Amino acid sequence: MESGIMNWRLSDYYIYWLMCDILMKGFCIILFLTMTTRLLSQDFEVLTTGDTLTIRALNITSDPFQFGDNPLRYLEKFNPESSFLAFENNHVENKIDTTFTLTIGKDNFKVTKWEEDENGLLSAEVTTNKFKTKHGIQIGMKKNEVMEKLSKYKLKSIPGQLILEDMEIDEQLVLRFSADRLIKITFLGYYD
Repeated sequence: MESGIMNWRLSDYYIYWLMCDILMKGFCIILFLTMTTRLLSQDFEVLTTGDTLTIRALNITSDPFQFGDNPLRYLEKFNPESSFLAFENNHVENKIDTTFTLTIGKDNFKVTKWEEDENGLLSAEVTTNKFKTKHGIQIGMKKNEVMEKLSKYKLKSIPGQLILEDMEIDEQLVLRFSADRLIKITFLGYYD
């Protein structure tokens, strides 16, 4: 009779353990689905590290200064000082690409040209108010004016540096402030 009680108790422990295992797995699955759904449905994320605030979003850096499909042609109308560097294409054998460095006053741009009418902005350093970002941000603006331009991201404050970073392409638009004023916009584009 004791062995029957002992077997019954062991089976109770086994059922208890099995129920806990099932509940724990169910909890983990629900947690995983909740986190995945949240990440996939999120349009943007805002991160703070030291004196830098980063906004990560889709297409936040595409065509950053609204130069269009041909930034080289757009910038040439400002009669820039220019130089170029030719180099081998990484993907097509015996093909040469060219990177142009264009200086317009104190502002510098690098544009890579793949074909006659195909080129893209590789990088930029803007320190004058001659150029605006696609968000309407330009040198000399106060932090609160920049926050108004980026109101969809619900920023409460901006530290010394604000980075706009694309979630899919390795591109950044870096806004640097001195005291309350925007003093420099740097674009770091993607190039393969």
